[in-house]
Amino acid sequence: MRFIIYGFSGSGKTTRLKELELQNNQTDYQFVDLDEYILSLEPSYKRLGNLIEDKGWSWFRNRELQVIMELLMHENIYIALGGGSVSESLVSSLKKIEFNGIYLNVDFETCWMRIKNDTNRPLVKLGLDQCLAIYNERVKMFKQLERL
Repeated sequence: MRFIIYGFSGSGKTTRLKELELQNNQTDYQFVDLDEYILSLEPSYKRLGNLIEDKGWSWFRNRELQVIMELLMHENIYIALGGGSVSESLVSSLKKIEFNGIYLNVDFETCWMRIKNDTNRPLVKLGLDQCLAIYNERVKMFKQLERL
């Protein structure tokens, strides 16, 4: 089985992944935090924000999709996606793959309270209003993925 954990930034994807890993530590499952994994592929970078600033959002989103699809070739895997990983391209690609989605449907106010002081998150630099607009757009994508 393949599982993807998704939701907005600050919804608790990494926390949920770690909880699942603790609950299933005697199994053959892999547990992958997508952002950490991508960062591990770029060893000259210590922070994801720096990687995105240097290489650009377009490069990052393309790399992100490529890595997700590579990881989903494995059986018995849990992947915590990044908050912006869910896109039209990903939804389209996932239509061809058997997986289970775990949607962390958390309201914007809770997410914002969790992330607002984290200057390592590029999204936070955009400010509250812009972040809310992005949240509303991403929720539409999450709902599409939820229907697969």
